[in-house]
Amino acid sequence: MTTELSATIAGGPYAAAAARRALGGLRDLIGRRQLDDVYLLVSELVTNGVRHGGAGEDDLLELCVLRHGSRLRVVVTDWGPGFDGRPRPRNRADQTGGWGLYLVERLADRWGVQPHGEATKVWFELTISVPARSGAAPGPAGVHAGLGPSYPRPRGSPR
Repeated sequence: MTTELSATIAGGPYAAAAARRALGGLRDLIGRRQLDDVYLLVSELVTNGVRHGGAGEDDLLELCVLRHGSRLRVVVTDWGPGFDGRPRPRNRADQTGGWGLYLVERLADRWGVQPHGEATKVWFELTISVPARSGAAPGPAGVHAGLGPSYPRPRGSPR
């Protein structure tokens, strides 16, 4: 896998915005529409790291974007208590929160959670449609060893 982006951002209320700014350089690689999906999904994972992982302004989150052929993997790491990553039952329409992992489940091709020592890594993968930069070796979709279980998108679910 090729690392396309790696960033360390402060937690707290501006963490999601900082993560989105860090992703701006991906536009040439994946195009605007897919970049919007990545912005949304990263915002959700970073917000979970802040809200549930306890990443305050003095804490750090890591953001890493990897590419292997037509697969893009985004990993957000926090140092919170973690969770098991099982998809939750569908939320009620009038519920004001709890939609983050539902969105990840619907938009990502695959996603997962991996405890990593004191840290929790939550990742998602998308198939990118814009050709990779010249000089990159095409290949089958890869999975980073040890990144934990993945949750495939339900068959027939719309993007």
